[in-house]
Amino acid sequence: MLPQGYVSRWVVTDARKAIEAGVTELGFEILIESDTLAGVLNACRSNPWEVDADAWARCSMYYFMQANGWEYVYYQNEDESIPPELWVGGDGYFSNQASTEPGWVRFWGETAIAFGEPFRSYIDERVVKNPAYSSTKND
Repeated sequence: MLPQGYVSRWVVTDARKAIEAGVTELGFEILIESDTLAGVLNACRSNPWEVDADAWARCSMYYFMQANGWEYVYYQNEDESIPPELWVGGDGYFSNQASTEPGWVRFWGETAIAFGEPFRSYIDERVVKNPAYSSTKND
């Protein structure tokens, strides 16, 4: 007999993986194939307050997909449903982005409300380390 919760955890994990794999793979394929989109994302990463509304809408959706992926591995790690190595790699990558890219500061300032605790506070801790965060508080 399987341990209680095993089957439901497996079903939820597999369903979520399938959905996210489709969204993420498609997003990355579009990014790789589109010079224009890659340029827009690079502008958002470094100067998010200087891009026009249409560019920011595209970037915000990109950041939202990243944050959803990060949230997923965060909770899977909490449940011990993924290997610790997967968590270390994913968290290291996203933590570095959130603490260094100005685009994350703008995105998180506008979108943090869409995420629940404790994940929201976890990301807050990284975003406030971003040098761009302190410059937005001085403006």
